[in-house]
Amino acid sequence: MNKPLYEKIYIQLKQDIVKGKFKVGDKIPSEKELSEQWSVSRITPKKSLDILADEGIIERNPGRGSFVVEHNQLRNNGRNIKVSNNTQLIGLIIPNLEDNYGIDLVNNIESEAGKSNCFIILKRSLGDAQKEKEIIQELLEIGVSAFIILPSHAEHFNQEILKLVYDDFPIVLIDRYLRGVPAVSVCSDNRKAAKEATEYLFGLGHENICLLSRLPDDTSALEERNDGFIDAYVDNNIKIEKHQFMNDISSTWAGLYGEETIQEDTSKIRQRLKTSPDITAFLAVEYRIALLAESAVKEMGLSIPEDISIVCFDSTKESTERRKFTFVQQNEKEMGKQAVESVLKMINGEKIEDQTIRLETAIVEGTSTNGRLKYNR
Repeated sequence: MNKPLYEKIYIQLKQDIVKGKFKVGDKIPSEKELSEQWSVSRITPKKSLDILADEGIIERNPGRGSFVVEHNQLRNNGRNIKVSNNTQLIGLIIPNLEDNYGIDLVNNIESEAGKSNCFIILKRSLGDAQKEKEIIQELLEIGVSAFIILPSHAEHFNQEILKLVYDDFPIVLIDRYLRGVPAVSVCSDNRKAAKEATEYLFGLGHENICLLSRLPDDTSALEERNDGFIDAYVDNNIKIEKHQFMNDISSTWAGLYGEETIQEDTSKIRQRLKTSPDITAFLAVEYRIALLAESAVKEMGLSIPEDISIVCFDSTKESTERRKFTFVQQNEKEMGKQAVESVLKMINGEKIEDQTIRLETAIVEGTSTNGRLKYNR
């Protein structure tokens, strides 16, 4: 399956820098130039440049452009840097840096780690469980003192993570936990968040809400959001039907993302609206799934929020500024802080009593929700 365009642009730019096409101090193509070169909107290359900046490869100066800097070889290659004897190396592994979730989390982890004389080695697994395994092995060879890992979505547990846990190696999972695995984790209270989001829609007069979710995996977040959705119906004594669940969205999975799967998923949502015209709102467990729902609604000639309301988890900065979606906002700052504090306690031999730290979320209102003012389908 083809890689997302932002990733292709990122890879091409990084290769050009590594090969010396762009040297330290050189200005690299702007968002506008890249958008014209690749025939995409400026949002796509912006994401590519943000990733390069977060990896310490370029520096972005508003009004001037993006420039290649003396990037830290340890952070990008995991080798060839000297650190003082009292500096702790912590491996941070995430699937990707997304506009809607992850960048603020990584920035806060780095900020908190720096306060305690810790050095973060950031690696991206791209959502690939095998790559995640290889990164763990590589960082262990380097000599990291601990790991903070946002696990990839996968059908089964990553055995390397299990080894770390059962060997009592300092490791903290973020954003989700692995069911049945006694690992310390810091995540949002996803069940409560989904329940509150569903009840928020109840308050607007929506009862026939459809939950949009990706394929299930061995991590907790999706299952908890599904359970929270059900909790809302049970606790409010509202009948729930089978057609209110769509748990087969596949285009947001790493390795499956592409134009073909996006069209397939949009078609599925469109078909669900046709066969279940009583649906008046969607609760999407991820931002990108909300985009699929938006496309499906508009392709049917319906309006948001007059015909269909949408609530999702997370949002991009641009969407938030435009109030595009009503969304569940996760506390990435506190998640980063708690993850670093927990992993430092483990490095120092302290026992963490509360193995799963759940954080509160908030609902941020946008223009995608409304009361049931119209029903013409």
